[in-house]
Amino acid sequence: MAITAISKRDRLEPYLVRGVVVMAPRDASQEELESRYRQAVAEIKAERFRKLFGQARIPRKFEVATWEMFDENDPAVKAARKWAEGAGKPFLFLQGPVGTGKTTLGTVAFKERLQRELKPGLWREFMALILELQAGFQTGQYERLLEGVADAPILFLDDVGMAKATPWRQEVLFVLVNRRYNDGLPTIFTTNLTLPAFARTWGEPIMSRLHEAAELVHMAGKDLRRQMGGRRGGSR
Repeated sequence: MAITAISKRDRLEPYLVRGVVVMAPRDASQEELESRYRQAVAEIKAERFRKLFGQARIPRKFEVATWEMFDENDPAVKAARKWAEGAGKPFLFLQGPVGTGKTTLGTVAFKERLQRELKPGLWREFMALILELQAGFQTGQYERLLEGVADAPILFLDDVGMAKATPWRQEVLFVLVNRRYNDGLPTIFTTNLTLPAFARTWGEPIMSRLHEAAELVHMAGKDLRRQMGGRRGGSR
Protein backbone atom coordinates (compact mmCIF):
# COMPACT_ATOMS: atom_id res chain seq x y z
CA MET A 1 0.00 0.00 0.00
CA ALA A 2 1.41 3.36 -0.99
CA ILE A 3 1.69 5.95 1.77
CA THR A 4 1.55 9.61 0.78
CA ALA A 5 3.18 12.07 3.12
CA ILE A 6 1.11 15.08 4.12
CA SER A 7 2.92 18.30 3.38
CA LYS A 8 2.96 21.21 5.78
CA ARG A 9 0.75 23.06 3.32
CA ASP A 10 -1.88 20.31 3.49
CA ARG A 11 -1.97 20.23 7.29
CA LEU A 12 -4.87 22.29 8.59
CA GLU A 13 -4.68 24.29 11.76
CA PRO A 14 -7.40 26.14 13.68
CA TYR A 15 -7.65 29.91 13.34
CA LEU A 16 -10.01 32.18 15.26
CA VAL A 17 -11.53 34.62 12.78
CA ARG A 18 -14.00 37.11 14.29
CA GLY A 19 -15.10 34.60 16.90
CA VAL A 20 -15.41 31.67 14.48
CA VAL A 21 -12.93 28.79 14.40
CA VAL A 22 -11.85 27.94 10.84
CA MET A 23 -9.42 25.28 9.66
CA ALA A 24 -6.76 26.44 7.21
CA PRO A 25 -3.12 25.71 6.25
CA ARG A 26 -0.44 27.21 8.49
CA ASP A 27 0.65 29.74 5.85
CA ALA A 28 -2.88 30.65 4.73
CA SER A 29 -3.28 34.16 3.34
CA GLN A 30 -5.73 36.67 4.76
CA GLU A 31 -7.86 36.22 1.65
CA GLU A 32 -8.00 32.45 2.17
CA LEU A 33 -8.88 32.87 5.83
CA GLU A 34 -11.71 35.25 4.89
CA SER A 35 -13.02 32.75 2.34
CA ARG A 36 -12.97 29.90 4.84
CA TYR A 37 -14.61 32.18 7.42
CA ARG A 38 -17.49 32.96 5.06
CA GLN A 39 -17.92 29.26 4.30
CA ALA A 40 -17.92 28.37 8.01
CA VAL A 41 -20.50 31.07 8.80
CA ALA A 42 -22.73 29.87 5.94
CA GLU A 43 -22.55 26.29 7.27
CA ILE A 44 -23.37 27.45 10.81
CA LYS A 45 -26.40 29.42 9.55
CA ALA A 46 -27.60 26.51 7.40
CA GLU A 47 -27.44 24.11 10.35
CA ARG A 48 -29.19 26.63 12.58
CA PHE A 49 -31.98 27.04 10.01
CA ARG A 50 -32.41 23.26 9.68
CA LYS A 51 -32.95 22.98 13.43
CA LEU A 52 -35.36 25.93 13.56
CA PHE A 53 -37.26 24.60 10.55
CA GLY A 54 -37.78 21.25 12.28
CA GLN A 55 -38.84 22.85 15.55
CA ALA A 56 -41.39 25.17 13.88
CA ARG A 57 -43.69 22.21 13.05
CA ILE A 58 -44.50 23.31 9.50
CA PRO A 59 -46.86 20.75 7.93
CA ARG A 60 -45.12 18.50 5.41
CA LYS A 61 -47.45 19.66 2.62
CA PHE A 62 -45.97 23.16 2.80
CA GLU A 63 -42.32 22.31 3.43
CA VAL A 64 -41.43 22.54 -0.27
CA ALA A 65 -43.54 25.63 -1.06
CA THR A 66 -41.54 28.43 -2.75
CA TRP A 67 -42.02 31.92 -4.16
CA GLU A 68 -41.87 30.43 -7.66
CA MET A 69 -45.39 29.07 -7.12
CA PHE A 70 -46.78 32.61 -7.22
CA ASP A 71 -46.95 35.58 -9.58
CA GLU A 72 -44.34 38.04 -8.37
CA ASN A 73 -46.48 40.95 -9.59
CA ASP A 74 -49.45 39.93 -7.44
CA PRO A 75 -49.98 42.60 -4.72
CA ALA A 76 -50.47 39.84 -2.12
CA VAL A 77 -47.13 38.29 -3.05
CA LYS A 78 -45.40 41.67 -2.88
CA ALA A 79 -46.88 42.26 0.59
CA ALA A 80 -45.76 38.80 1.75
CA ARG A 81 -42.21 39.36 0.43
CA LYS A 82 -42.06 42.73 2.19
CA TRP A 83 -43.05 41.08 5.48
CA ALA A 84 -40.56 38.23 4.94
CA GLU A 85 -37.78 40.79 4.52
CA GLY A 86 -38.68 42.39 7.85
CA ALA A 87 -39.98 45.59 6.29
CA GLY A 88 -43.23 47.36 7.07
CA LYS A 89 -45.72 46.32 9.73
CA PRO A 90 -45.09 43.40 12.13
CA PHE A 91 -48.32 41.56 11.22
CA LEU A 92 -49.34 40.07 7.88
CA PHE A 93 -53.07 39.31 7.70
CA LEU A 94 -54.02 37.17 4.68
CA GLN A 95 -57.77 37.07 4.10
CA GLY A 96 -59.79 35.48 1.31
CA PRO A 97 -62.05 32.63 0.19
CA VAL A 98 -61.20 28.98 0.66
CA GLY A 99 -58.44 27.60 -1.55
CA THR A 100 -56.86 30.85 -2.78
CA GLY A 101 -53.37 30.01 -1.51
CA LYS A 102 -53.31 31.99 1.73
CA THR A 103 -51.65 29.27 3.79
CA THR A 104 -49.10 28.41 1.10
CA LEU A 105 -48.09 32.03 0.52
CA GLY A 106 -47.95 32.74 4.24
CA THR A 107 -45.80 29.69 4.85
CA VAL A 108 -43.32 30.72 2.14
CA ALA A 109 -43.00 34.14 3.79
CA PHE A 110 -42.73 32.52 7.23
CA LYS A 111 -39.91 30.23 6.07
CA GLU A 112 -37.94 33.10 4.55
CA ARG A 113 -38.29 35.23 7.67
CA LEU A 114 -37.15 32.25 9.74
CA GLN A 115 -34.09 31.83 7.53
CA ARG A 116 -33.25 35.53 7.50
CA GLU A 117 -33.52 36.12 11.25
CA LEU A 118 -32.57 32.63 12.49
CA LYS A 119 -34.93 32.99 15.44
CA PRO A 120 -37.34 30.34 16.75
CA GLY A 121 -40.69 30.27 15.01
CA LEU A 122 -43.98 28.46 15.53
CA TRP A 123 -46.47 27.34 12.85
CA ARG A 124 -49.89 26.60 14.34
CA GLU A 125 -53.34 25.96 12.95
CA PHE A 126 -55.66 27.89 15.23
CA MET A 127 -58.19 25.13 15.94
CA ALA A 128 -55.38 22.64 16.66
CA LEU A 129 -53.87 25.20 19.03
CA ILE A 130 -57.22 25.58 20.81
CA LEU A 131 -57.41 21.80 21.32
CA GLU A 132 -53.83 21.76 22.56
CA LEU A 133 -54.59 24.50 25.08
CA GLN A 134 -57.73 22.70 26.25
CA ALA A 135 -55.64 19.59 26.88
CA GLY A 136 -53.26 21.82 28.83
CA PHE A 137 -55.95 22.39 31.45
CA GLN A 138 -55.83 18.67 32.26
CA THR A 139 -52.03 18.47 32.37
CA GLY A 140 -51.40 21.76 34.13
CA GLN A 141 -49.51 23.08 31.09
CA TYR A 142 -52.07 25.64 29.89
CA GLU A 143 -50.21 28.79 30.92
CA ARG A 144 -46.86 27.48 29.68
CA LEU A 145 -48.36 26.57 26.29
CA LEU A 146 -50.15 29.91 25.88
CA GLU A 147 -47.07 31.90 26.91
CA GLY A 148 -44.91 29.92 24.51
CA VAL A 149 -47.10 30.86 21.56
CA ALA A 150 -47.67 34.45 22.66
CA ASP A 151 -43.93 35.08 23.04
CA ALA A 152 -42.66 33.13 20.00
CA PRO A 153 -40.18 35.34 18.09
CA ILE A 154 -41.98 34.49 14.82
CA LEU A 155 -45.52 33.07 14.61
CA PHE A 156 -47.79 31.72 11.88
CA LEU A 157 -51.44 31.31 12.97
CA ASP A 158 -53.47 29.58 10.29
CA ASP A 159 -57.23 29.44 9.65
CA VAL A 160 -58.33 31.68 12.52
CA GLY A 161 -61.87 31.79 11.12
CA MET A 162 -62.33 28.01 11.26
CA ALA A 163 -62.85 27.80 15.03
CA LYS A 164 -66.24 28.75 16.44
CA ALA A 165 -65.83 31.88 18.53
CA THR A 166 -66.62 31.29 22.20
CA PRO A 167 -65.79 33.77 24.97
CA TRP A 168 -62.80 31.67 26.02
CA ARG A 169 -61.48 31.36 22.45
CA GLN A 170 -61.92 35.10 21.97
CA GLU A 171 -59.88 35.60 25.13
CA VAL A 172 -57.13 33.31 23.84
CA LEU A 173 -56.92 35.12 20.52
CA PHE A 174 -56.96 38.51 22.24
CA VAL A 175 -54.07 37.46 24.51
CA LEU A 176 -52.04 36.33 21.48
CA VAL A 177 -52.80 39.39 19.36
CA ASN A 178 -52.40 41.91 22.18
CA ARG A 179 -49.10 40.49 23.47
CA ARG A 180 -47.61 40.38 20.03
CA TYR A 181 -49.04 43.80 19.17
CA ASN A 182 -47.43 45.33 22.27
CA ASP A 183 -44.07 43.66 21.61
CA GLY A 184 -44.08 44.15 17.84
CA LEU A 185 -43.47 40.46 17.19
CA PRO A 186 -43.69 39.29 13.56
CA THR A 187 -46.90 37.33 13.00
CA ILE A 188 -48.90 35.94 10.08
CA PHE A 189 -52.64 35.30 10.31
CA THR A 190 -54.83 33.65 7.69
CA THR A 191 -58.62 33.56 7.65
CA ASN A 192 -61.52 32.81 5.32
CA LEU A 193 -63.64 35.48 6.99
CA THR A 194 -64.16 38.91 5.49
CA LEU A 195 -62.86 41.77 7.61
CA PRO A 196 -66.36 42.81 8.81
CA ALA A 197 -67.19 39.18 9.64
CA PHE A 198 -63.88 38.78 11.46
CA ALA A 199 -64.59 41.87 13.55
CA ARG A 200 -68.10 40.65 14.41
CA THR A 201 -66.86 37.16 15.27
CA TRP A 202 -63.69 37.93 17.22
CA GLY A 203 -64.39 41.42 18.51
CA GLU A 204 -63.48 45.01 17.71
CA PRO A 205 -60.55 45.16 20.20
CA ILE A 206 -58.73 42.49 18.17
CA MET A 207 -59.70 44.03 14.83
CA SER A 208 -58.57 47.47 15.97
CA ARG A 209 -55.08 46.17 16.76
CA LEU A 210 -54.92 44.36 13.45
CA HIS A 211 -55.84 47.52 11.55
CA GLU A 212 -52.88 49.30 13.15
CA ALA A 213 -50.25 46.56 13.25
CA ALA A 214 -51.10 44.41 10.21
CA GLU A 215 -50.75 44.62 6.48
CA LEU A 216 -54.30 43.58 5.55
CA VAL A 217 -54.15 41.58 2.33
CA HIS A 218 -57.11 40.20 0.38
CA MET A 219 -56.45 37.12 -1.77
CA ALA A 220 -59.05 36.57 -4.46
CA GLY A 221 -59.47 33.84 -7.05
CA LYS A 222 -60.94 30.39 -7.57
CA ASP A 223 -60.55 27.43 -5.24
CA LEU A 224 -57.21 25.99 -6.36
CA ARG A 225 -57.88 22.74 -4.50
CA ARG A 226 -61.03 22.10 -6.58
CA GLN A 227 -59.15 22.84 -9.78
CA MET A 228 -56.34 20.47 -8.87
CA GLY A 229 -58.83 17.80 -7.82
CA GLY A 230 -60.67 18.16 -11.12
CA ARG A 231 -57.47 17.71 -13.12
CA ARG A 232 -56.55 14.61 -11.13
CA GLY A 233 -60.04 13.21 -11.64
CA GLY A 234 -59.91 13.85 -15.37
CA SER A 235 -56.58 12.11 -15.72
CA ARG A 236 -57.83 8.83 -14.34
